[in-house]
Amino acid sequence: MRQRARASILAPWLSRFAPVLAVGLALSSCRVGPPAVTPAVVTEARATWPQATPWSLDQGRALFMDRCERCHGLPRPASQSPKAWPGLMDKMGNRAGMTREEKRKVLEYLMASAAVAQNPPSAPTSTATSSTGD
Repeated sequence: MRQRARASILAPWLSRFAPVLAVGLALSSCRVGPPAVTPAVVTEARATWPQATPWSLDQGRALFMDRCERCHGLPRPASQSPKAWPGLMDKMGNRAGMTREEKRKVLEYLMASAAVAQNPPSAPTSTATSSTGD
């Protein structure tokens, strides 16, 4: 009898809030990843690693998301200075069982992304001037 009373009390609440709970659970499972590889990140990476490509940087980003998140939450690339990432990657990459090539790709992505985030490219300025007809 008491269980029916509880169920009848909860039924209106559940029917009203079940869709909200479902959407909340769905959104909480969405993975917000680190910043995407942009042309500015590619340019920054090529300043140090001329062989860097958008594809190799995307691979570094994917490895970062896959391997690092297995043990802990993903830090933002800008949470460390570009100079701090090599020491962290050496230590953490070994813990994650990454190969030297995998660590290099992740490091290229992290260092370039951190540099761009700390010194974002400036917006293009308009150099056009208005002219008046004579």
